[in-house]
Amino acid sequence: MRHGMRAVAAAAALALAPPAGAAFFDREEAVDHALNHNPQLDASQASISAAEEDLEAARSGGSAQVELTASGSASNNPLDAFSHKLQAGNIEADMTSQPPDLGDFDPDELNNPDPSFLTSTGVEVRYPLYTGGRVSAGIDGAESAREAAEFGHLRTREVIAYQTRRAYLAVQAAERGLAIAEDAVAAAREHAETTRRLVRDGRIVESDQLTAEVNLNEMEAKRDQAAERVHRARNQLRRVMGLDRNESLEVAELPSMDETPELAELATLQTEALDHRRDLRSLRAQKAAQMAQKDMEEAAYGPQFNLVASGNTYGEGSAYDNTAWRAMAQVSYQLWDGGTASSKAAAARERAERVRAEIASREQEIRSEVRQAVDAIEMARTRLENSRGTVDRARENVAQVERRYGQGRTMLIDLLQAEGRLVKARNEVLGARQALQAGRLDLATAQGRLLEEDSSDSRGMR
Repeated sequence: MRHGMRAVAAAAALALAPPAGAAFFDREEAVDHALNHNPQLDASQASISAAEEDLEAARSGGSAQVELTASGSASNNPLDAFSHKLQAGNIEADMTSQPPDLGDFDPDELNNPDPSFLTSTGVEVRYPLYTGGRVSAGIDGAESAREAAEFGHLRTREVIAYQTRRAYLAVQAAERGLAIAEDAVAAAREHAETTRRLVRDGRIVESDQLTAEVNLNEMEAKRDQAAERVHRARNQLRRVMGLDRNESLEVAELPSMDETPELAELATLQTEALDHRRDLRSLRAQKAAQMAQKDMEEAAYGPQFNLVASGNTYGEGSAYDNTAWRAMAQVSYQLWDGGTASSKAAAARERAERVRAEIASREQEIRSEVRQAVDAIEMARTRLENSRGTVDRARENVAQVERRYGQGRTMLIDLLQAEGRLVKARNEVLGARQALQAGRLDLATAQGRLLEEDSSDSRGMR
């Protein structure tokens, strides 16, 4: 039974170990892979592209508009028929003849015309000299919207990098924890084999052998739990990196990184985070965009000045007989539109107010995130300082108890307890190191500096 359990545990550990040829990723390679394979970034990049197109559309609102038209019409309406001849330049009459030839001015011809056909082509150029500030407000709003999309994209990159680094750290810590558990299993297996031999030789009682075997089973169960943590951590890393669940990968060993530069004052860290966080800057740009939208809608009630020039060619039948042009200055002032523009302006104002509230809420969240990260770093430092010498003392204690046990001066249970304290001390140091590195990642992300060259050199450290 015991041999069967060990075989199952060994098979599980072998399955979780990275196979030969597994792809190796250091931390930054893992981050780069995640940034290149995450659809969220495709979505945020598309938002930037859309905002840039909106900006081009807003800028074109101040440009000349050119329109080409072509039309054809047929009518026997007296007014239309005479108008067709007039536009085509085909009015005929001879008032010098005797009697005068009224031609197209003949009353019967005017009142009962034959069907008339007119074709026309034209070009009109309209240039807005002044739009009440509508165009400039639209450009300002589009620029702010593009800025909001760009900051949102950068924050998305930072969040993905954070998720990847935290997942990578979890794999490193889980694998280190598995190594500690394997060491504990190896020691427990050695005791089990030793006690079996000593029982056969009649040198110890059978209860010591049972104690050693129970301890081995406990260590194997803890090793299996550690192996499962590795399995879950790797799957999470694969997910954030955009890897297939069955794709093999290997990571670097967990570095010590026990030393952390002194932190600046909490108020300084929070102020820097509020200045630097890209999601907050994105919200501020969104608010500016909404205020610009309000100004643009209100501009509908201001005067509008346009220059208009057009040229047309007309012809009766199939031939073009006449060309005409027109130029004019146009002033318009909207007196009433049923409240449409004012309602749109009010809606934009309320959206800006909503974003203002979101900014205030986000600022509170950022201050809290910075404070929690600082607290986590300080607590991890304390844990690490308290546990740093514990491992060496626990190892020395194991050696002393082992010597006494070999001399028959103490019981096996004392040795097993000493080894258990060593495993606990090693896991405590591991947990403190993981918490310290996680706290540093949390602080860099809370300050919006994770993707800088070296977050530990940010202005939050001194």
